[in-house]
Amino acid sequence: MEIDLFTFIAQIVNFLVLLFLLYKFLFGRVKQAMDERDARIRSTIESADRKMAEADALKAKHASALQSIADEREAMLAGARAEASSLRERLMQDAEEAIRSHREQLQSIQAAQEEKFISALKAKGRDFIYALANKTVTDLADESLEERIALKFAGKVRSLAESERTRLTEALRAPGASPIIRSTFPVTPAVQRTISDAVAAALGYSGAIRFESGAKDLYGIALIAGAHTISWSIDAFVSGIERDLFPANSASTADRGLR
Repeated sequence: MEIDLFTFIAQIVNFLVLLFLLYKFLFGRVKQAMDERDARIRSTIESADRKMAEADALKAKHASALQSIADEREAMLAGARAEASSLRERLMQDAEEAIRSHREQLQSIQAAQEEKFISALKAKGRDFIYALANKTVTDLADESLEERIALKFAGKVRSLAESERTRLTEALRAPGASPIIRSTFPVTPAVQRTISDAVAAALGYSGAIRFESGAKDLYGIALIAGAHTISWSIDAFVSGIERDLFPANSASTADRGLR
């Protein structure tokens, strides 16, 4: 096959001219268009990434807000439960305190009324027993109830327990000791001598004894020597009846009567 050199060279020149023309007038525009398209694509991708990041940030913010609301709700519920529990405890304590106070008031009122009733009953009973005993003794003997009480007291002095006798003896031996016989009623001279003889025989005391009558707090007779006292009275009998009728009050009345 024969190749025409002129034609071949002309074709090469034409191709080079074509390439030059394409490069000069077409490749730049194509490259610019491709660069612009590539820039648009990159801008779109970056915008999408930016929007995705913003969406993720918004999602995280929304989740954080929801968690904060949930935590705040739980804290409010816990506070409300704690406050309700505290209020319930406080109301229960106030109710118990009110009930206890009311019960104590009722018990105090009941105790006061009971004490008042017992005191009135005791006073009436004492007066009645005293009057009845006085009338009985007067009717059956030639001596009054007062004399019988005084003589009974003299017998009590003679039969004192050893420990009580010792305490009274020591009290009477103290410097300036002056025994006193106190009674509700006047004691006759004869009975005074009987009591003085009993004190001398039982306690070895032969000094002066002061007799006092008209005692308001004693339905009977008592010997007082310093801080020591022995007595015999209607109170002892009434207190015994009170202990039998009202055992709950026996502690408050046990120190009365015989000492």
